[in-house]
Amino acid sequence: MILRMYRLILILILIVGNSSEWMRISATVKSFSTADGMSHDRIVGLCQDDRGVVWICTWYGIDRYDGYGFKSFHPQGKQDTYSRFKKAFFRNDSIFVSTVNGRNLVFSLASLTYGTYDGPVPDKNQRCSVNLIDSDGNEWDATYEGVTLTKRVSDNYHLLTNPAYPFVRALYEDSQGRLWVAWCGNPDAGMSDGEVIVYDSNGHPTGLKFEGKVVYSINEDKDHNVWLGTRQNGLSILRPSGGNEFTVYDYYHDDNPNSLSCNRIFDILQDSYGRIWIATLGGGVNLVEKGYDVADLSFSVPEEYPLATNPRVRSIEECEGLLLIATDNGLIKTKLKSMGDNHRWIFQPVTMEVDADGPAEELIHIIKTERGKILISSFGRGIWEYQIDKSAFRHVAADDIAYKQPVFSALPQGRDSLWVVSRSNLLLYDKSGKNFITPVNHAYTMIETKPLKDSSGRNWFATNDGLLCIENPLETPRIDEGCSPVVIFTELVHDQTESSRSLSYTDSIVTIIPSQRNSTLLFSSLDYGNSDRIRYYWRIAEKDTTWRETSHGHSLSLGEIPPGKWTMEIRSTDASGQLLDNSGRLHLDFEAYWYERQAVRVAIYALIGLFVLFVLWLLIKYRRLQTIYSKLLDSQPVAVVSAAMTEIKDTEELTDADREFIDTINMKLESGLSDTDFSIDDLVGSLGMSRSVFYRKLKSIVGQSPSEYINQYRLQRAAAMLRADDSKAISTVAYECGFSSPQYFSNLFRKRYQMTPNEWRKNGR
Repeated sequence: MILRMYRLILILILIVGNSSEWMRISATVKSFSTADGMSHDRIVGLCQDDRGVVWICTWYGIDRYDGYGFKSFHPQGKQDTYSRFKKAFFRNDSIFVSTVNGRNLVFSLASLTYGTYDGPVPDKNQRCSVNLIDSDGNEWDATYEGVTLTKRVSDNYHLLTNPAYPFVRALYEDSQGRLWVAWCGNPDAGMSDGEVIVYDSNGHPTGLKFEGKVVYSINEDKDHNVWLGTRQNGLSILRPSGGNEFTVYDYYHDDNPNSLSCNRIFDILQDSYGRIWIATLGGGVNLVEKGYDVADLSFSVPEEYPLATNPRVRSIEECEGLLLIATDNGLIKTKLKSMGDNHRWIFQPVTMEVDADGPAEELIHIIKTERGKILISSFGRGIWEYQIDKSAFRHVAADDIAYKQPVFSALPQGRDSLWVVSRSNLLLYDKSGKNFITPVNHAYTMIETKPLKDSSGRNWFATNDGLLCIENPLETPRIDEGCSPVVIFTELVHDQTESSRSLSYTDSIVTIIPSQRNSTLLFSSLDYGNSDRIRYYWRIAEKDTTWRETSHGHSLSLGEIPPGKWTMEIRSTDASGQLLDNSGRLHLDFEAYWYERQAVRVAIYALIGLFVLFVLWLLIKYRRLQTIYSKLLDSQPVAVVSAAMTEIKDTEELTDADREFIDTINMKLESGLSDTDFSIDDLVGSLGMSRSVFYRKLKSIVGQSPSEYINQYRLQRAAAMLRADDSKAISTVAYECGFSSPQYFSNLFRKRYQMTPNEWRKNGR
């Protein structure tokens, strides 16, 4: 019995005395006063109506809080008409107010107007308290300087704390799903020691703890040995020895040439070949070759590693057969070059100037996404994607805060979103890569530690208060299979005197999968008793300039919206039908069917274009062949020459003298047809004309020079001979028609008829 009591007491001590525990982030607090738009800082009552709107009764008026700001309502617009308010009561969508001078007022939440009230004051149980817990669990408290709002944060956010060591410097999930967390003290406060605690998949301590060192990096190799890189105490390796027992091996930097080059270790990686790479902050990279025994290690610095210029290494990652090394002087990429049975690493620095259009040279973390992309955090200049094939950097996020505070790291979230860790903010960038939200409204100071996404989908971030866990991240909303219509716009207040606040939660994002394009968007508002008379108008910002009324009153079928990525804007009317200036935005992302994808469309258009070009080419070819065949069908040389002449000058335009002149030339050419030495001078001499006069006259009649005309005549005669006698050799025809060589004849013939003499002979036959 006594032994059992001792065991129970020991268990209680372990549970209560453990330095690490779960703490829920309960709330954030904000104060409001007249500086924020309230009518007075003294509060006499707080209440919430059945639509969720909080009303605040002050000394001189009733204020409405819509989640963004305050609107004050005073009796007849003056503060001193009915003296100051003393008590407030809420009943039947009205607030009853008693004043100091004894007169009673009633404020209608439907008409937003005051009226006098001579009846009895409502029951005391309906009196508005100066403390209120609203329907969302937020706490409202009246003070002498206004009102405070203690806003409850989502239950999805948790904080894992360690009172003894508040800072987290390393995170790792091992092959068993356990979370290894390296805690340490604040170095600015002179705390130089720490501990590593191992938690189970539910975030509870397993009992494994390793104390005494500040650990900056954790990794598990293929043999389940756990490697711990410390801040200034070298390397510790934990070899499993059964159950939760480990054998510890320590390695330090000393004068031994095979020892570590530096005791400050920032990252540890085992590559696909089984080698261990160790990034040190001051000694470059250390390499442990494959086939090692953790009880007896030998460390080396690769020969070609540029140690002199890149001794400070912060991160290592393997991608596409390369190793990427982030240093304080830029990025180094390596490739393995085989030389027979030997091999060596080739290191290629890829640095960027600080003032260039790219990241700073001081790189922090290399992050590999599920899609194989490489993201690099650049100290002071945001998050960048390194494109290996182009050896170039592409800006991704955090450019707007990069020059105001350091940007430490990033963590991919979902398909196209990205967590960005800066010194004072944890930001979630949406899929456009530009807009961002701050999902945790808390005054954290983030730590440079690389965040972790575990196998359960939880995200872990290191802060100055402990380890922040986001169990269900802010995923882009999706309309899933079989779901009911989605209410997008709600909890809004309208009135006829001024514009309401935005109809939507600003920059909401909804992704629609193809099977849910027949879903409906529902719109709602908070105009008391008049919701049936309110109408909604919408437009696509990228396409429309005019507003269109929803076709089904308060709903809109997604089938009316073309597929794509759009920004939808929505406005509403008041109860009288007057369109209000209260437009809200909603980002719609229609996931495309396979045949709607841009790449498929481009391919289809390209094929259509190629088909059209092919048809045009066939038509042009057909017309050209028609022209050639029409010329070749005529077997008479003179007729062919005449046909060729009509291409330049219509025969009907020739005079009798012109025809006689052409006939004379043809007779001269026919008589000297086989004479290869027959020249233009011979032709001109036989006609008794000067060369210049002959040239001008022939050119004016047939549009050709003498040499062109002679070659054309001889080619036509050769064409006729080839078709008339297929036994005669082509060379014989060439010489008989006055050509100096068969090759020269074939070249001219092909140029004229678009085919060789032999092809012409076959076609003619």
